Amino acid sequence: MIVVLDTETTGLSPLNGHRITEIGCLAIENRVILEDIFFQTYINPQREVEQEAVNITGLTNDFLSDKPLFSEIVDDLITYLQSSTALIIHNAPFDLSFLRHEFKLLGRSFEKEVESKVKIIDSLTLARNKFPGQRNSLDALVKRYNIGGFKRNKHGALLDSQILAEVYLQLTLTQESLFDSNINEPNGNELISKADKWICPDVSKVLVTKENISEHENFLKMMSSSYGGHNWK
Repeated sequence: MIVVLDTETTGLSPLNGHRITEIGCLAIENRVILEDIFFQTYINPQREVEQEAVNITGLTNDFLSDKPLFSEIVDDLITYLQSSTALIIHNAPFDLSFLRHEFKLLGRSFEKEVESKVKIIDSLTLARNKFPGQRNSLDALVKRYNIGGFKRNKHGALLDSQILAEVYLQLTLTQESLFDSNINEPNGNELISKADKWICPDVSKVLVTKENISEHENFLKMMSSSYGGHNWK
């Protein structure tokens, strides 16, 4: 399983004391978006949200005032992220800088607890390698791939993760086979092992075994019983 992650923040840089206001994550397995396995929470940033950020996200100081602190959701977030083999982030240095900052404020290390265990893939780097010299923002890629079905009046971390998941699947399609001719479908480990080349197989059909379904159902039962407090399905 791989996870797509996005954050919303009070401003542009943690160096200026800005904080995270929302985290949204969505899972992908065998090139299928698992819409029922997600993590989303708003966060009280304990500081004022810049007006420009409010204009972009719609998240006001009043709305965020009664939301949980980052310290209250951090362990659930780590559990979710560590269940994946890779994190897909668009313009990863931005989101990583905020996550590292939030962990540092708690006397913890995002690098040690997450980055050392999970592969980080920057979808902006993928897009720049595939479309050099072109605009490669998330909005530009949505238009380029003609991805529809999303109502996006404001930016939201979970919504942007859903959009990025669709974009990532398009970015990683290729006509070139990565595997021997006697291999019909890649498994998850093979797929991630090829991520350094920034390409994935062109798979139009996904084979799901009884074992896959059983594992998925057990995973959902575990998460529902353990992490029901943060819109975690």
